[in-house]
Amino acid sequence: MNHSYQENLRALSGQYSFWLMLLTLAVTLYVLSVQVRIGVPYWDVFNYLNNALYFAGLEGPGAGTISLSPVLPFLTSLFFRLGLLSSTVIMALDAVLFVAGVMGLFYLFKTRFSELVSFAGCVLYLSLAVLLPWTASGGIDVPAVSISIWSVYFLVKGSEDRPRLLYLVAPTLVLAVLTRYTAGLMVVPLLLYFLVKDQHRRNLKSLSTGLLVTLVLTFPLLWYFYTHMGSLDVIWNLLVSTATTSPAAADDVAYNPNLWFYLQNVPNYISLTPFQGTYSTLLNPSRGYPSPLAYLALLLGGSGLFLYSYRILKSSVTGLTVTRGLVLRSLSFILLLVVLVLSFKQVSYLISVVLVFLLCYLACISLQAEESEHLALDFLFLSWFLSYLIFHSILPIKVDRYFITMAPALAYFLILGVSELLTTLSTRKPVLKSKWIYLALVLVFLGSTTITFVGHTPQKVFVVYLEDASDWITQQDPQYRDKVIASDYSSAMSWYLKKDVKGAFPRLYRTPEDFAGYLQSQDVDYYVDSLSNPKPDLPGYQRVASFQMVALYRRI
Repeated sequence: MNHSYQENLRALSGQYSFWLMLLTLAVTLYVLSVQVRIGVPYWDVFNYLNNALYFAGLEGPGAGTISLSPVLPFLTSLFFRLGLLSSTVIMALDAVLFVAGVMGLFYLFKTRFSELVSFAGCVLYLSLAVLLPWTASGGIDVPAVSISIWSVYFLVKGSEDRPRLLYLVAPTLVLAVLTRYTAGLMVVPLLLYFLVKDQHRRNLKSLSTGLLVTLVLTFPLLWYFYTHMGSLDVIWNLLVSTATTSPAAADDVAYNPNLWFYLQNVPNYISLTPFQGTYSTLLNPSRGYPSPLAYLALLLGGSGLFLYSYRILKSSVTGLTVTRGLVLRSLSFILLLVVLVLSFKQVSYLISVVLVFLLCYLACISLQAEESEHLALDFLFLSWFLSYLIFHSILPIKVDRYFITMAPALAYFLILGVSELLTTLSTRKPVLKSKWIYLALVLVFLGSTTITFVGHTPQKVFVVYLEDASDWITQQDPQYRDKVIASDYSSAMSWYLKKDVKGAFPRLYRTPEDFAGYLQSQDVDYYVDSLSNPKPDLPGYQRVASFQMVALYRRI
């Protein structure tokens, strides 16, 4: 029996999935430990924590932000009910879902590549500068992408040789949407793959059954929202605003009308210079500088994609017979491309996404090559990337972490290009050992990203001083729960005080006197300022405490 155990262990250690799991766990646990030490990284995480309090039936700010995507707060609330009332819970859940996403991507890549290439592609994904800092942040971007990956895997693998997996496509897709509403865009690559594979009758029954069961299971969740909020109008309005990309105010700190923002910063999202820097640069790679590794990845991947595209096009054109159908498809493709270019940003992004879907479908069914069985997956990832790129480029609010939705597709095309390039070179130089090139390349990338993460992380972030301000209030004023408290970082104060804290922002007022007048009109007893520099003098309020960049005011 001991001999059998050793054989199983030896066999397991020889699998790339085993080493990928170990590597991903090691990196993720390190990032999680750092995140727990330095604190919650950004505003939205506090909203999710406050929602989790509400779901758990505990004292908190109430249902003010309950319309936000519910899955992660709901999972967090389960641990809150057990008494684990800490922000570490939501960070740990993020970490677990990230590891699951990496492994799902590995099995998805394996439907196209060898185990070695799939391993390299996943390590490259793990190494992306835009992704690593968010793997245990407590946000919803990484969990939604991880669940989306599994939805794609179930469709691809189910269409190939395991049809039972098709039952899981709809449940995981709906779960991804409820984790982050914009995951609804995944319908585009999933539908494209389904149509291109042309297995409608065989697969439609399984997909429809999975969707029906999912809708039945989702009904209790909608009923919960209705009974706790009185209606579903808040959720509906949020979905509509997401679908129509409602214009944002120009004074929003994340307002950015630059359509090329994400494309321009692709090198930054791949790899940053591994030098000492600020935590803000880590969370927002566009503020930093890309490392030479980023350009190396683009050069190798781009060269390989060029060779791959040339080979596919050459194979498709060779022996091509001009038919009426081919002419119609070609003319339709050109017309749709012209319409897409001319109408971009002039119409709803949904129309642009539909045009991309049609262009990808026409291109995929028109290309005939020796490796045409891989084209469906290639165009799935292409439509995945383009759909989110169009949506986030048109959206007037631009934040670097939104690029995480495109990270799996970016990793796919980079490793596809590198694989094609090394395959081409190995045919000319058989002595070339591509295995060690893959391993050396991706481990250098991972090492660079890890060093950058270490060099840019502080001992703690400023929100810990908000916790200090909260402690001061609770200790100095036993009746604080009956007082009106306001802050320019209200979500964090609501979490720390476990009560509703009003949002109040000096930047929206011309003078400190105007802002103080607003506080007086709202009967604010305490105001906590964390973002103003310098701190304002507020008539009618006295600064009673300071904690680094956080100032606490009390009404006189």
